[in-house]
Amino acid sequence: MASLSTIAQRPFSVLFEENQVLNRQFIELGGYLPSDMMTARNKFERAEKILDHGFWLLVAVLSPVVLGRWFLNAYQKRFEPFGLPKVTPAPLKQKGIMRAVEWVERLGKHSPLQIPFEWLESSQTAVRDPLLVKRIAHNLGLESAEALEKLLSDPNKGKAFRSRALNGKLLILGLDLLLMASNAQIKLWLKNYITPWLSGKKGFSGTLNYTTDKFRDEKTKDYESHKKSRMLQSLGLWGVSIVGLPLLMAGILKNPAKVGQGFLGQLKRAMPVFNYADTIFMSKWTFIWYSAFNYVLGGALAARDGDERREHLVKACTLDFFFAFGDTVFAGLGALGLQRWLARKGETTPLYERKGVLPVPRSLDQVFAEVGNQAKHVSYRAAQANYWMGLVLTTVCMGLSIPLLNNHYTKQKVLKEQQAMYTQLWARFQNLPAVLKPLNQAYAV
Repeated sequence: MASLSTIAQRPFSVLFEENQVLNRQFIELGGYLPSDMMTARNKFERAEKILDHGFWLLVAVLSPVVLGRWFLNAYQKRFEPFGLPKVTPAPLKQKGIMRAVEWVERLGKHSPLQIPFEWLESSQTAVRDPLLVKRIAHNLGLESAEALEKLLSDPNKGKAFRSRALNGKLLILGLDLLLMASNAQIKLWLKNYITPWLSGKKGFSGTLNYTTDKFRDEKTKDYESHKKSRMLQSLGLWGVSIVGLPLLMAGILKNPAKVGQGFLGQLKRAMPVFNYADTIFMSKWTFIWYSAFNYVLGGALAARDGDERREHLVKACTLDFFFAFGDTVFAGLGALGLQRWLARKGETTPLYERKGVLPVPRSLDQVFAEVGNQAKHVSYRAAQANYWMGLVLTTVCMGLSIPLLNNHYTKQKVLKEQQAMYTQLWARFQNLPAVLKPLNQAYAV
């Protein structure tokens, strides 16, 4: 029985960076939630925002626990024939809420399913990072990195081991997408039934204060007449998002093409972006896949009129763009400046990598390992501060600007449309005598 008490516990910032759902939740809670509460145009819109953020928080906490506590324990039996040692985790060291964070982080730490997707592809031509091989070998309780390399390349057991690990990882991907996609679809459509029940009014909640019932009835005619077909389309997107990515990745990884050779070989090079952190924490690009099908397109289908659809698409697309690239751009430029500043002090730990013309920050996990797992090392502290600054800048920029711009534009647009509608109705009313004149003449005769 192996013990991992000698393996360094990673700092909270490292764990937080790896959990992309919590990253997104930080942007939502730190940026959008306060501004949504302040800029909500009425109590019914505010209730919808609370519902939205509440569902987000629920899935951010629930998904890793379900995967780590239920699925991994059940799937672990599939690896018994390979003789992996039983690992006894070191006692929990943190207190309070950090103790809960430490507990969740450990749920997938000792599972074989933490092995990256690219190491499990059929041609076995992907290059493996020696430091990562060493860490995973330790996490699995193996004696050395060589023992893990031998297990993966064993001509008898290796193929079966890789197949079970790959299938398990794809199942985790599918289950996680099921939880996330269901969460998004439910909350997007649920609000359309709760708000009329609470307010007694139809239409987009954001315009209830300054529009009439008749105007909103006109605006929601298309939604009301196509509601069922839109829900079916949304359900179709839900299904594609859940099964599409796992099936696509299975087809790529199980193909015999060598990494980097041919079209499928090039696609294999992209597989690392879908690797989960510590087995159960969703990757950024898996999150983008989920969001595109469910939150972005699903929300557009659930919109009650064109104004809600426009506001939703502006918010969702901007948030996804900055979630994928914004904090990376801010943090990349920050890492470039910090590394130059540290270099003048004789510190050479790399804080960024060049990806094209832009500097991309190295992950906190990489920097932490590079400095020998020293949380107080000057390079790690610099990388940590830079990461949080990039995330905060993204949160502030998006959280404050988008709701205010949406609210201002929608109000100006809707009031003009409403005035135009009533002006047209008044013109018809004024023209009524001319319409009735032939009838009066006929009766007069």
